Amino acid sequence: MKPTKVSELYRMEFGLPCGRGVCYVSSQEVLKLEKWECINGKEHDTRYLRNWVFNKNQETCGPECKGLNDNELKTEPSDKHLVRLSSQIGIKSFEDFFINLGMRRKEWESTEYTYAGHSPEGIMSMAFKQWKKFKISKLENPTLKNLSDALTAVNLDRHMICQVFREETNLLDIANFKLQETPSDEVLEELSHQIGNCALQLGIELGVSSYEVENSFVKFPKDLSGLIEDILQKWKANSKMKTIHTLMMALQRVNGGGVQYLHNLAK
Repeated sequence: MKPTKVSELYRMEFGLPCGRGVCYVSSQEVLKLEKWECINGKEHDTRYLRNWVFNKNQETCGPECKGLNDNELKTEPSDKHLVRLSSQIGIKSFEDFFINLGMRRKEWESTEYTYAGHSPEGIMSMAFKQWKKFKISKLENPTLKNLSDALTAVNLDRHMICQVFREETNLLDIANFKLQETPSDEVLEELSHQIGNCALQLGIELGVSSYEVENSFVKFPKDLSGLIEDILQKWKANSKMKTIHTLMMALQRVNGGGVQYLHNLAK
């Protein structure tokens, strides 16, 4: 029997921002079409999606990129979008950026103090959450345009918004059957000792809700490995994609460590 990569057995779909949600298109359509009309009657450009997913050498927007269009900028950023954006903004630049989102300096200082033991990306991600709550409390929708305008106001590259839709694809080539297994509790316990200070980013990237991640923070305020193991167990208990390979992709995305350990399990 000829060995088959798991990645060859899937019909892959990719998401594009559309209003307050995401529309999906098959990988076959992305490769064939320059533009695509979604079920909402909106026209989407697929050129940038091809660069982010199929061109593994494309790490930044090319000169042809005009950024997201007006319709796409109306999208409400998800927790995952915000975590990914926080990984691109230096914490020294973040304060001015945060203020240009309509927030006050003391709200940033309070967030810094409350989450002082966490990584810079984690602190910025929690600040983003405060911003979303603030907008919603004013009966306003937080949008990608808000983020893009604030980036421009502080002379940061607005194409950072494009980057939040970029997916890491190099691990697709090793998606064998062994890596489609669910990791055991023993594996997750051992893995928790190999992962760095990225608990919030990892949890959100794995699809754990921000509420559940914060709950883990409360349970394990001074135990990093315990905190990470608790988040991993929540992912395992609730995710529909609780595979070793999914975990590897999330760890690579947040630069959390442990990828080689998981890869060795498939050998």
